Amino acid sequence: MLFNSIDFAIFLPIVFILYWFVFQKNLKAQNIFIVIVSYIFYGWWDWRFLSLLIFSSVVDYFVGLGLLRTEDSLKRKLLLYISIITNLGLLGVFKYYNFFIDSLMAAAPGLTFLLSERTLNIVLPVGISFYTFQTLSYSIDVYRKKLKPTKDLFSFLAYVSFFPQLVAGPIERATNLLPQFQKRRVFSFDKAQDGLRQILWGLFKKIVIADNAAIQVNYIFNNYESLSGSMLFLGVFYFAFQIYCDFSGYSDIAIGSARLFGFDLMRNFAYPYFSRDIAEFWRRWHISLSTWFRDYLYIPLGGSKGSLLKQLRNVLIIFTVSGFWHGANWTLLFGDF
Repeated sequence: MLFNSIDFAIFLPIVFILYWFVFQKNLKAQNIFIVIVSYIFYGWWDWRFLSLLIFSSVVDYFVGLGLLRTEDSLKRKLLLYISIITNLGLLGVFKYYNFFIDSLMAAAPGLTFLLSERTLNIVLPVGISFYTFQTLSYSIDVYRKKLKPTKDLFSFLAYVSFFPQLVAGPIERATNLLPQFQKRRVFSFDKAQDGLRQILWGLFKKIVIADNAAIQVNYIFNNYESLSGSMLFLGVFYFAFQIYCDFSGYSDIAIGSARLFGFDLMRNFAYPYFSRDIAEFWRRWHISLSTWFRDYLYIPLGGSKGSLLKQLRNVLIIFTVSGFWHGANWTLLFGDF
């Protein structure tokens, strides 16, 4: 279900009314309701992939409980590895398996006959990159003892599947979003008004700016051989606005929708095109992803400490992983550099 669709325009008010006027007095009922409507929202595209979302959520829920019950370092590492292997394994199979098989066949044509039989008819589940990182952050933070694991299954399922940010982020941390599901929410007119304002701004960026810029971009890029250099430059200019307004517009709709239900999601864009240098640009662009890589990969690798060679290695790893996260395509990998 897309944010800029008639389906979502009908879905959101119905959920809003039921959430505040039917389930307001019971926190658990509210959380169960959020889980149900989030699964409807996600299953609207293809209900079969709900099994992956539920399986990933249940694994990390029980990993958290396991980490709560033991202080043995070996057992804790084993539980963490179960979470990492399960989540990244699912992501790897559905997003990258055929990509690497196809790449190997292109690099070694002699293996085509053998490898072609090993490709799978796989459809990429919507949002798998987002909710995979979200569940992983929970397991890692519990392992690091930065977060106490929850025993409330429904609040955890709601945290993982919360529909406003399920398929396009922001990638929320359990330390920020999970506690919001564990305390009573009271309707705030000002907060709802602010959320509605941000939804409208996000829709404006997506529908009015991004979608119209896409028309020009597609025309220019599809006819680049017959157009002048100035037109190609204009195409790049349009594309910059298209990609920013498309993604940040979706983030605005997600953040605004969450506010309608009493939740605060993290900011995902901070005027990146006004950055002074490329480093600042990456700190302002897709903030939830860049800070995720910083906290769960870059810093554990050593960050900016150590020799220059190690610092360059850490940066190379971050950009490589970031490129592959954005899609199974070599152009996305090298485009991140």
